[in-house]
Amino acid sequence: AGLRVLLWWPMWSTGTPSGAASAGSAVAAVDPTSAGFDETMSSTVTEMLGQGPGDLAADGLKLDWEYAIPEVTTNPALGIGDAALYRYLQVIHAAAHAVRADALVEASAASPQFEQVTDSVRLYDAWSEQAWDARAAIVAAAEPGVLIDGDGWQTTPADAVAHVLSSTVYGVPALYFGGTWASGKPVPDATARLLGSVAALAAEKGAGTVITLPGGGWELVSHGRDVAQTLGGETGAVVWTQQPGGRMLGHVVSSVGGTVLIPLPRDGGVSVVDPNGRHVQLSRAGNRVRAKLSAHDIYTITLR
Repeated sequence: AGLRVLLWWPMWSTGTPSGAASAGSAVAAVDPTSAGFDETMSSTVTEMLGQGPGDLAADGLKLDWEYAIPEVTTNPALGIGDAALYRYLQVIHAAAHAVRADALVEASAASPQFEQVTDSVRLYDAWSEQAWDARAAIVAAAEPGVLIDGDGWQTTPADAVAHVLSSTVYGVPALYFGGTWASGKPVPDATARLLGSVAALAAEKGAGTVITLPGGGWELVSHGRDVAQTLGGETGAVVWTQQPGGRMLGHVVSSVGGTVLIPLPRDGGVSVVDPNGRHVQLSRAGNRVRAKLSAHDIYTITLR
């Protein structure tokens, strides 16, 4: 069906309800310094990502609970604390990419020392858009250019739209909820359509370096050119792609109706059409255009 699948991997899990190593245990529940760990872990990763008989043929791993590092390891000379975590991730990452070159290994180690052993940094559970923004800024500063998983546990009706808009610009949005929120209350159809439409734009923009904008909001720059940006703080977003012949094609969406300022990545003639193909009246304001947009609709903007 064209879908990519990441398997969730509980780091350090003992299989107990808490899923964490016992405090003060003599040896770690999962010990990356123990004899045979490299071979066992590599074999497990091969089974999860491989294409052989009985393998699961997944596309990557979503590693969780990195923070639950045991206090004691069998061989401290091979790693304790963050060094033990690094060794664990190093074995997983090497095994995953040996099985398939395009494997995605996602973790939450937001530190430049871990850049070589993870492919994406997940922002982890948060309970406000302000918290996710702060984490995204830290990751962008510590590891410029790294792919950021915006996460989404637990978004609420109050911050879900802003979070998907911003994480679509600085990384990849993650939606944990379909028909209902974490509270069990239903997600309105219009909100669900908007979240899905915005999240789909993330695949268009490609890689880049994240910049935090003064006053709030995000910009993604590639080769010195703006390829995505939030609008009005985090009330909208525009994503650009380069087209044959030098044209740039953008998609813009706003969560609120009314006049929106859309930044342009370069000079040139510009036009905006609504989802029905009707042209929208524009006015130029330097390197931006003003356009009146309806809330939740995806508009197409062409820059010649």
